[in-house]
Amino acid sequence: MEVSDYFPLIPLLVVVAIILHKSKAFSNIVKYIGYGYFIVLTVVFIIVRERISFLYEHPPIPDIYWEKNSDW
Repeated sequence: MEVSDYFPLIPLLVVVAIILHKSKAFSNIVKYIGYGYFIVLTVVFIIVRERISFLYEHPPIPDIYWEKNSDW
């Protein structure tokens, strides 16, 4: 897992937190639910992305077949 892959998520979370914090339209309970929702959404995104990255880390076809089939 490269931590630098997730740096773009930090400003997004900060912007959402600032919008929720400064909004007068929402009660405190709705703000806390919003904070929790975006934190859980971020964690799920990271977990699923890492799982997909792990599953497709190696090519499904060995290199020997690529070399054999690409030498036409």
